[in-house]
Amino acid sequence: MTILIDAWLERREPSLRVWDCDAREVLVEWHGANLRSLLEQGLLELDDLADSVWSLLRQATQEKKLLTSSNDYHCH
Repeated sequence: MTILIDAWLERREPSLRVWDCDAREVLVEWHGANLRSLLEQGLLELDDLADSVWSLLRQATQEKKLLTSSNDYHCH
């Protein structure tokens, strides 16, 4: 997978988008207060933004898998 990080951090309302270049779709997107919170908590590091983004993408993927698998076990 090739990703593109589209970051506008100097704006009054900062934004960051991560694109999957192969699929031509946005994988994740943060804006404003949500993005500032990730930066302040150290979950996104500007010095190594690509590694931080990959780490957050892995977490989100794992959480999605857990939610999907837990939905499979609901009784009807």
